[in-house]
Amino acid sequence: MDRIVDVRMRKSEAAKRRRNPRPEALCTRAEVSMRQPIDVATGCVTAAFSPALLRSTPLGSCIAVVLLDPVRAIGAMAHVMLPGPAPAHARGPDLTRHAPDAIDRMIARMRALGSSPDRLRAAFIGGANVLRRPDDSIASANVESVNRRMQRHHVRIVAHDLGGCLRRRAILDLGHGSILSACGDSGPTLLWCAAETRDVPHHGLRCGKTLHSHEFDPGETTGYRGDP
Repeated sequence: MDRIVDVRMRKSEAAKRRRNPRPEALCTRAEVSMRQPIDVATGCVTAAFSPALLRSTPLGSCIAVVLLDPVRAIGAMAHVMLPGPAPAHARGPDLTRHAPDAIDRMIARMRALGSSPDRLRAAFIGGANVLRRPDDSIASANVESVNRRMQRHHVRIVAHDLGGCLRRRAILDLGHGSILSACGDSGPTLLWCAAETRDVPHHGLRCGKTLHSHEFDPGETTGYRGDP
């Protein structure tokens, strides 16, 4: 059963939960009062309110699936490891390591928080062949799997940073309505920001002035580095 953390949680308890994230976590404002990044590990699905700052643990062939509802200033992140549906016996993070199951769970969590697929914006980050194996197929299979499942839910994909051979980290800044990616040893690059688009209303969100956002076009490679 999912657990919703009490908003009156002590700071020490909130810090402990950030170090040991629940497989399916709903982070409240008390947990992010100090704007501490909340790490999303492999198999975790984490939903949060503004001003939460969600950050994936390092991504190789794994993909961070990011959802943002700019209207309600809520979002979610999943750290997907494998393509295709999970085995019938899988539970907890063993279930949500798989792309279809993780995305289905994300959509359900966002609906429970009052969102709807038509308001959601999605981004994919990761899918790299970090071991540089010539016969590697898991990264491209992950990319195909998350794309197919998100399209099934009719959620608009606004940005991606996929492929190549460098590890990445995904960042969802709900306080600013921003989706960012850090590739290799480089600092974060802004992929998309709700305040710089006109397709959805937003509630006072603003982007950092030093960063440039990219609007995703399915026919282009926005935020794309290297081959899939």
